[in-house]
Amino acid sequence: MRKSFLFMKMLLFAVFLTSQVQAQVAGYSFVQSTGTYADLTTPTILGTSSAQTGAASLDDVIYNLPSGSFPFTFTYDGVGYTGCNISTNGFITFGATAPLGGNYTPVSNTATYSGAIAPWGGDLNAPFNLGGITGSISWEVVGSAPNREVVIQWRNFRPAYSTSTTLVPYINFQVRLQETTNAVVFMYGTSGIAVGATNSSTTKQIGLRGPNNTFATNVKNRTNTTGVSFNSSSAGTGNTSTQAYSSVNALPGTPTNGLTYTWTPPTCFAPTALTNSLTSTTSCNHSWTAPTSGSPVNYEWAVTTSATPPGSGTTTTNLAEVSTGLTANTQYYLHVRTFCGGVDYSGWATSGFFTGYCTPTYTFGKTDGDLISNVTVVGTTLDNNTGTAQTNPAYTYFTGAANLTGDLSAGTSYTVSVSVGTWGSQGIRAWIDFNDNLVF
Repeated sequence: MRKSFLFMKMLLFAVFLTSQVQAQVAGYSFVQSTGTYADLTTPTILGTSSAQTGAASLDDVIYNLPSGSFPFTFTYDGVGYTGCNISTNGFITFGATAPLGGNYTPVSNTATYSGAIAPWGGDLNAPFNLGGITGSISWEVVGSAPNREVVIQWRNFRPAYSTSTTLVPYINFQVRLQETTNAVVFMYGTSGIAVGATNSSTTKQIGLRGPNNTFATNVKNRTNTTGVSFNSSSAGTGNTSTQAYSSVNALPGTPTNGLTYTWTPPTCFAPTALTNSLTSTTSCNHSWTAPTSGSPVNYEWAVTTSATPPGSGTTTTNLAEVSTGLTANTQYYLHVRTFCGGVDYSGWATSGFFTGYCTPTYTFGKTDGDLISNVTVVGTTLDNNTGTAQTNPAYTYFTGAANLTGDLSAGTSYTVSVSVGTWGSQGIRAWIDFNDNLVF
């Protein structure tokens, strides 16, 4: 027997929303330069291709470097890590959730890993003993403290998945995670064609992702079309932006040997854990938590009706503030950013809240007699006959009409009478807000 729970409300209820958005990946700066690509000399080999197909060709393989693998803590997107997951599909990720082997879109993917770094994200594999090359994936720590680098290297990989033995383009690239600066460096080495001469083209996701794929707060990436050189990319325009590659054609061409992308994190970080707690439909208590990195001097905050952060806000040294004079039943947004001195500001963190009562959920609406047909507060004028013809969802906001309101006297007991449908078991719950302060 179906059991439906229909909730009768004297006023629709809500408390507070805390949909906080942190924008640290957006704060990374990007610089393109030309350096010297250095092949790893004594790496730890994670995998070497031994066939043209399947996992033996390093197709869709994930390697885990557990926490403690790095000899220093690398901070990415404000969080420290000493290990990562490495995908043969041209990217690494951080956090407890490893990527799936078939993840070919590491930047735009909705996977719940804590962050992704993609120098050549897409469907890849590596050749085995074709044209004198065999692919491998490896890692090594190079340099001396406090300027060491964790380097992950994809050597002689096909730029796009293929099992061909008559056309074998290849590419070399690395991710370098720098100690102290916490910069992320993409370095591109030699590329060419080991077997064959015809063109091979592809597009790949190249860039950074935070704990989700929201553009542009948690995505920073690059793009170029087939008519623009790979070496003349521009900032991505969405989380699915890609860079185009061509092994033979001049445009878009290939990354030049030594092409270097450097992504440097901000030195001033946004506050976290924004909360909004309504005290009435016109006032709200706000709070936030100081960032764990950087050196905050104070904060700027603002409450607006737009999700887009303002140019500036009100300065405060507090971690809590109060808004008054708000308009009831209106969507608002709290924006907060950190000031670290000089001209050093973090990105804005934003949290939305609504100055009113939310719309209740329901299980089956009025289907098969699951409905509230009448609500009466005995001894008052509140006597609402919703009827059986009401469309889903079968509830009414009891205000604004003579039979939808009633005066109650303090110290007096009242009976709430509710008539329900005839199907199965019906559950009734009532919340009453006597003074419209959102407290029941």
